[in-house]
Amino acid sequence: MIKFIRNCKLVFSHTEIIYSWDYKSRSLTLKLSLMQLRIGG
Repeated sequence: MIKFIRNCKLVFSHTEIIYSWDYKSRSLTLKLSLMQLRIGG
């Protein structure tokens, strides 16, 4: 079971994911901020 936190910041190697949970509309908002993005080889 996943417990949602109203405001949380998850940091994965050079990638910052910020998400907020709205209990009223039961919607999950994701904000993805890429500090460094590498595409391809």
